[in-house]
Amino acid sequence: RMDQFVINATTSYLYYAIIIKSHRGSNHPYSGIYNLEYFGTPEYDPEAHGTDVTVKSYPNVPSTNWLDVYYDGQDYTQMPTTVTDKSGNNRTGTPNGVGFDTEYKAFTFDGSNDYIVKTGVPTPTGSGNFPHTVSMWFKLDSLAAAVILWGLAGETDGTDGSPSTSSVPHVTIGTDGIIKWALWGNDISNQTAVDINRWYHCVWTYSGETNGRGMFLNGVEQVLGAQTAALNMRNATSRLTIGIYPHNLSSNPFKGSIANFRLFNRALISDEIYQLYAYQKEYFGHG
Repeated sequence: RMDQFVINATTSYLYYAIIIKSHRGSNHPYSGIYNLEYFGTPEYDPEAHGTDVTVKSYPNVPSTNWLDVYYDGQDYTQMPTTVTDKSGNNRTGTPNGVGFDTEYKAFTFDGSNDYIVKTGVPTPTGSGNFPHTVSMWFKLDSLAAAVILWGLAGETDGTDGSPSTSSVPHVTIGTDGIIKWALWGNDISNQTAVDINRWYHCVWTYSGETNGRGMFLNGVEQVLGAQTAALNMRNATSRLTIGIYPHNLSSNPFKGSIANFRLFNRALISDEIYQLYAYQKEYFGHG
């Protein structure tokens, strides 16, 4: 038997309930619905008739909460003399020899002592250990030499004697394309090599424990090596560098482009990290 029920309603409903109140036949004491189909009459809109409908999603704008430093090339049409801190903390960056890519709105580094620096960046918990997260979009021009992406020298101005063990968190990319996260000792690396002439989004998190470091490449958590030491910053403020080693401002200069840089004062979770990636992944050619 086929029953057809017509609902002629002008009200929109989220749910329809089908309630079976009784059934017949003692030999088959059960009821069932073998096929259920819904038909509707489309509303005709003379103004939209014959046109295509395009559905587009818009990624969430990442939160600016917990930011200590935030630099972004999207704010410029050419290389500025100073790089504004969008975190609201007024930690303006000073560029040295840095150029600008007007197509991707990114800071460019030619591998010859180009960098952005900010001294006196406070660590929220003072000297010793502090949770943090760093996020950036970058593109390599060459793998001929190891390069620095970013670093924090555990001294007030970066020249306060030789670094001590675990006092200089920094990230390098080797000639094999492997990303290495070091604390000046206890280096750990991911297993996925990056290539030249391609944009990547990378996030480094540190929760404060001995094994508290994590790395996410294009939103995907990376497998890292064994961690044997916790961070141990020497002073309550540090020198932040982008594109060069923070202690001496000379080692492993970066060759490529960096579109933005964010330093958070806590370890972000995976959902927050993916939001950072998704926000600009189409812009940087990730579909």
